[in-house]
Amino acid sequence: MEKILNEEKNMDKDFNPKVSIIIPVYNGENYLKEAIDSAIAQTYKNLEIIVVDDGSTDNTEKIAKLYGEKIKYLKKENGGTSTALNLGIKNMTGEYFSWLSHDDMYYPNKIERQIEELSELPNKNTIMMSDLDGIDEEYKEIYVTHYMDHIKDYPPRAKSYIHPIIYNQTHGCTLLIPKICFDEVGLFDERELVAQDFEFFYRAFLKFPHKLVPEVLVTARDSPNRQGRRSHSKGDVEYSRLFIKIIENLSEEDIKLLAPSKLDFYNDMRNFFYAANYTIALDYINKLLDINIQHLTEENETLNNENMKLCEKNETLNNENMKLCEKNETLNNENMKLCEKNETLNNENMKLCEKNETLNNENMKLCEKNETLNNENMKLCEKNETLNNENMKLCEKSENLNNENQNLKNQIASYENSNSWKITAPLRKLKRIVKNN
Repeated sequence: MEKILNEEKNMDKDFNPKVSIIIPVYNGENYLKEAIDSAIAQTYKNLEIIVVDDGSTDNTEKIAKLYGEKIKYLKKENGGTSTALNLGIKNMTGEYFSWLSHDDMYYPNKIERQIEELSELPNKNTIMMSDLDGIDEEYKEIYVTHYMDHIKDYPPRAKSYIHPIIYNQTHGCTLLIPKICFDEVGLFDERELVAQDFEFFYRAFLKFPHKLVPEVLVTARDSPNRQGRRSHSKGDVEYSRLFIKIIENLSEEDIKLLAPSKLDFYNDMRNFFYAANYTIALDYINKLLDINIQHLTEENETLNNENMKLCEKNETLNNENMKLCEKNETLNNENMKLCEKNETLNNENMKLCEKNETLNNENMKLCEKNETLNNENMKLCEKNETLNNENMKLCEKSENLNNENQNLKNQIASYENSNSWKITAPLRKLKRIVKNN
């Protein structure tokens, strides 16, 4: 539902341009009526039908005039399809051109479907395309096109402006072309008697975008009266010349949009030219293939030589690598021995570490004991210092006492030497006697 709403939103409902259906005819009395009837039966009504009689000598004029004002009838001297188409284009009043060969037919919704699709495009100068089916003279279906399948086989083709032309993936009567296209690139080349269609399409598709409506909207009749069938040798020359010109003007980038490789593209063209019996173009493409294959062969030979050199270099490298592997194995063996030796050293180191740990523990105990002794020694030192201080005080006191004693001695000596001492000597003696008794 959302998709339908979006489509309605994108569609320009006021888009109702006039379309000119131009029918070139030469001696087409057998099928002209069916072509005109299919044009008149279009469900899209804003159109005009122009029949251009290219100097017919049968009942073509009589048949055309039976339709009266339903069509516009133009007659001219015989000059080929391109001259008839150009006369119709010069007299058309529509904004879009739709070619209908006198022996082909439109499905009733051909113009309507293309206008519907065109109305959704921002660029209204887009060339519209469609699929078609083919019938023989007995109205038996002999083919149905599926142009989109060719694009799906190699999706970059959708971006190629030239894909429908170079791969013959279009048909003139399926197109709806804006009239401005003729103003920009010119009319059909009247010098081309058979390839006037693709010669013009090539110029048009170079400048204007295109879009495919993947529906069958046209029936093409494979009749012996078709101009291509009547003038095959001329067609071979004209189509070959055209396709050779197109190929020569393709860039590398153009080819990348058409096929995975240049060789693939050339093979596609060879198959196409062979099927279409364009012998001149076939010879041309075969020469390109030979040149391309020769180049590829030379490139392949160069690559093979380079590959041989690489192989030789690779062999040298492999030999060196083997030597390195042997050396590496020797180093690995030595490394293993070193690892074993290292493991032994690690074990011994672990034992030493354990022993060291034991010594450290004992040392810690000794340190603790030493710290205790230091503490005790400090206390003794402090006590000794106290005793020294006290001793110094005692020494000072002793010295003072000695000094006092010396003074006393001196005083006593002085006293004993004095006269008073001598006079009192008998008395002191008597006192001692008394005391002892």
